[in-house]
Amino acid sequence: WKKKDNIMAKLSMKLNLVLLNLTGTRILLPLFQAYCNVEGILKKVAALVDDGPCVTYVGEGGSGNFVKMVHNGIEYGDMQLISEAYDVLKHVGGLSNEELAAIFE
Repeated sequence: WKKKDNIMAKLSMKLNLVLLNLTGTRILLPLFQAYCNVEGILKKVAALVDDGPCVTYVGEGGSGNFVKMVHNGIEYGDMQLISEAYDVLKHVGGLSNEELAAIFE
């Protein structure tokens, strides 16, 4: 990732670009000014919570990798919780597949 970040940093200095991957696999915003140029657009399309849109500038370099790591940790934690709840309800609670399907619908 360092090599790719170095290449993007060099390109961004010349082009003032923002690289976004909206599928969630990679987010790299190399220049703060470039982010500022598209911030309004990003805020309009971002998910919303009580205190505003879920978008911000996180920094240069490996910051996109860090954000993705945190996202994956939360996502995989959720999946683990769901699978453990299913297992407990199935094997300890004795629920059928149909009953479990209704619970997890």
